[in-house]
Amino acid sequence: MGEQETTQPGTLISKALWEQFRKDVEDRHGVVRGHLKHELENAIKEYINASQGGDTHDRLRRIENRLDEVADVVDSERKKKKDSDVSETVKNRLSQIETQIQREIGDADKAHVSVVNKAIEDNAGSSRPTLDRYKEMLEQRHIGHEWPSEDSDTWWFDNEKFVEVVNSKFDYHTLSERYGEEWYDQMLNEVVDDDSDTPTGFQ
Repeated sequence: MGEQETTQPGTLISKALWEQFRKDVEDRHGVVRGHLKHELENAIKEYINASQGGDTHDRLRRIENRLDEVADVVDSERKKKKDSDVSETVKNRLSQIETQIQREIGDADKAHVSVVNKAIEDNAGSSRPTLDRYKEMLEQRHIGHEWPSEDSDTWWFDNEKFVEVVNSKFDYHTLSERYGEEWYDQMLNEVVDDDSDTPTGFQ
């Protein structure tokens, strides 16, 4: 099979752009010689395919789909790691902290942050890293949630009531990103279901 017929493009282009292209070829192949013609032809093919909505667009869709799959795997692995990184001792302390808080607040929906701090200090320690770590675990496991504002000193321990109230104060995107979209949507649905079951009175 003979060689394809060739031609010399008869036009002037930006010198800076041409040098940038040569540099890119050199970075990928180590040298320019022997690769420049092939890469220039590839660039022209990619341009034609993209303008026709062909291969480039298809690859972008495949990349986007793959990124979604990777994100799901990473999220799943993060959840597994969250549990595997917690020793039995830490889990027991967290359970004791939860029990102490519930004993303190009784039937109340929420508590002052001092109640949370005291429970952590009594069962795990009083250092700032310890307080921060156990508060983070309380939120990760949806045992309790700090009200999402910088000057807050309130923690909520009734998830449905918390979501019902916080949903009226902050936007959905911020909340679902902070608390996890799956959990937040589930709690919202439960709040809606509870509201629909509430008697509205006789007509």
